[in-house]
Amino acid sequence: MPGLLIIKPVPMVVAVGGTGAANLQTSSPREIWSANAAGAASIELDLVTAQDVDCFFLAATNARADAVWTIESIAGLGGAVTATHVNAQLVRLAGNIRSRYHAFVRLPAPVNGRYFRVTVNQPTTPFQIGRLIVGLAFDWPYALGGGRTPIDTGRSASLPDGGFGIDEGVFKAGFQWRFVDLTKPALAKLWQIVEELGETKTLVVVEGPDYPPEATSVHYVLFRRLEAYEREDAAQTKWAFSVEEWR
Repeated sequence: MPGLLIIKPVPMVVAVGGTGAANLQTSSPREIWSANAAGAASIELDLVTAQDVDCFFLAATNARADAVWTIESIAGLGGAVTATHVNAQLVRLAGNIRSRYHAFVRLPAPVNGRYFRVTVNQPTTPFQIGRLIVGLAFDWPYALGGGRTPIDTGRSASLPDGGFGIDEGVFKAGFQWRFVDLTKPALAKLWQIVEELGETKTLVVVEGPDYPPEATSVHYVLFRRLEAYEREDAAQTKWAFSVEEWR
């Protein structure tokens, strides 16, 4: 049974048509790539070296209810398909309550490869994506007590006439949790992730243990308030984390 998933983005080269191809790798999900037309559009990925990956994530898409995506290994950029990992799966996750839609899939087991093709197919509207991330999940149990924090980025001020001055923002979520019983190898891997990302580089966090996750359990985030880990004994460690969504 999965615990909480952390997916650190793998560096990659993207080959794709459409508008705003570079935006597939910029941090802001508001900087979008758009297909040239409705229907199928392919995005080819070069991970630079062959490596194990098991997670694919699309941030802030405009997916309609009938939009699907397919994930394949290919022999090289522009090359033939060597394996199909996801075949025409719906982009939208269940339980979405927002106007833009994250897409997330974790393969049953990691696959080793360098070249992949992600094909999105939306019949009536050109597909849009705010960020594309591929990676290998760090998967570990977390303690009861973790939960979401509602964040309203707007401001309100009481006025002398008894009303309010409102500066509307957006609603997003924070999430905090505590990993428990971390072994020495798991702690070393988690430390590597934290050291590479810090509090300024994006990642994906997926609440467990349900899979596939609901839309509200998939978070495109930055780490916040990095804390010290705590040793319970020489071989077991606990470590609390907090993240905040980027919308």
